[in-house]
Amino acid sequence: MITLSILLFAGCFALFLAVWLSTSQRYIVVTPFLIFALFELVCNWPAFIVGQIRGIIDTGPAIMAGIAFLSYLASYTVVLGRKQRAALDLTRFRDATVERQGSDLAYLISIVAFASFTVCLGLYLYRGMPPVIAGLFQSADHSEFVELTARVRTEAKEHYAGGAYRGQGIISTVIAVSFPYLVLVSFLLFRSCRKLGWLLLTILLFATGVVFTGGGGARYQVIMFFCFFAVAASFMWRISIKHVMPMIAVVAIVTLLVMPASSQLSGVTDSDNVTRDITLNAIERITLGNGMTSVEVIDFIDNGFLDYGWGDIHLQKMINAIPGVTYGIPFSNIVQHLRTSESQASYASMTYLGILYADFGPIGVCLGYMLIGVIAAVAQGYLFRIRKGILEIPAITCAILLYSEMVLGSSISMGASLFILIVFYGLFKKSVSLVDQGGSRRRAFPFSIRYPGAKQSVRGQSG
Repeated sequence: MITLSILLFAGCFALFLAVWLSTSQRYIVVTPFLIFALFELVCNWPAFIVGQIRGIIDTGPAIMAGIAFLSYLASYTVVLGRKQRAALDLTRFRDATVERQGSDLAYLISIVAFASFTVCLGLYLYRGMPPVIAGLFQSADHSEFVELTARVRTEAKEHYAGGAYRGQGIISTVIAVSFPYLVLVSFLLFRSCRKLGWLLLTILLFATGVVFTGGGGARYQVIMFFCFFAVAASFMWRISIKHVMPMIAVVAIVTLLVMPASSQLSGVTDSDNVTRDITLNAIERITLGNGMTSVEVIDFIDNGFLDYGWGDIHLQKMINAIPGVTYGIPFSNIVQHLRTSESQASYASMTYLGILYADFGPIGVCLGYMLIGVIAAVAQGYLFRIRKGILEIPAITCAILLYSEMVLGSSISMGASLFILIVFYGLFKKSVSLVDQGGSRRRAFPFSIRYPGAKQSVRGQSG
C-alpha cells in the first residue's frame, strides 16, 4: 500500500508541475502558490510515507493528503482564470522598472530610525544582547550552548504556563519583518545610485539582522531571512536553473550552520563525523519534523487519545493571537505531552494539515486546502499588479514568505504576521513621505532586470 501512496504523490507532483508551468510560462517567479506547494511537498509528503513504513498510519491519511493537494490545485486554477494572463502578469511585474519615492535623505533617516527601534525591541526582548550570540562566547561546550538555546525558546512561550507576557510574539515578528525589509530597501537604493554608503549600510543591517533574528535560538527564522533575498531576486532578474542552484547551496549551508543550536544535536561535537550527523539531522528535521507530528496527531485521533476540536483549536489560536491574552492549554502543548514530554512548557511543531485534521476531520482538510488555493490565486492576482516600488518589493516578498506559515503554522498565525507587516509597511512609507516634503513625487531608476548588462533609460522626474 505504500506503493499506492508514492504513486499518488508522484501524480500530484506531475499535476503541480503542469499547473505551475501553464500559469508561469516557465518563468521562475516565486508566488504564494509556488511557495505553499514546495513547502507541502517537502514538509508533509515524506512524513506520510515514513509514517506507513513505521506502522503509525495506514494508506488512508496519505490518500487524504493527496486529495487535499488536488483540491488546492483545482481551486487555484479555477480562481486564477486565464493561465496566459497570469503568466503575463508575472512577466510584466518582473521586467517592470523599479520606482522610488523621496530623496536619499528621507530613506536614510527612516531606515536608521526603524532599525534603531527594532534593535531596542530586541534588547528589551532578550534583556540585553541576544543570548545565543553571547552563548557562543560564554558556553564551555556544545551541550551548554544547546541548553541555552532551548531555555531561550522556552522563555518565549512562558506566558502560556503562567509567566509574564512581555510582547514576545509581537516583538519576534517585528524583528523577522523589519530587518529583511530594511536590508532590501537599502540594497535597492545601492542599486539605484551605486554609492558606497548604501552598500555599507546594507552590510551593517544584514549582520545586525542575522544577530537579532537568530539571537533567540530560532533556526527557521534565520533560514527564512536568507530565503527572503532569493525570493526578491526572482522579482528583479530572470532566474534560471543555473541561478537557483547557488541559492539552494547558500540556504543549505546556512541550514547546516544553524542546526547545531537544536537540542536534538546535543553533544554532536563528540561524533566521529560531525558534518554527516548535522546534515542527516537537518534533512530529517526539514522533511519529517513537523510532518511526523501531524501524522502522530492523526494517529492519536483515530485511536481515541484526542477528539476532534470542531473549531475550538482555531478559536483558541485566534484568541491567543491577541497580545497579552492566554486562553486554555495550547493544542501543541497537549500533543507534546501525548508524544514524549512531561514538561509544561514543551510544544510540538506540526503542519497545518495536522491542525485542520484535528479540528475538522478529513473533510475539513480538503475544504481547508481548497480555500488556501483560492487565497493563493487572489493574492497572486493582487500582488503582481500593484506598482513595483522600492518600498513595495520588500513588502511583497515578505507577504509571500509568510504564506509558508499556511503549511508550517496556521491561517491564524499567518494573518497575525501579515497584519504586522502591513502596519510596518504603512508606517515606513509614511515616514519617508513626512521626512521628504516632496515624498509624493516618484522617480524611476533603471535596473538590469530585463537581461544582464542591459541599458535602460531613466524615466520619470527626479526627486
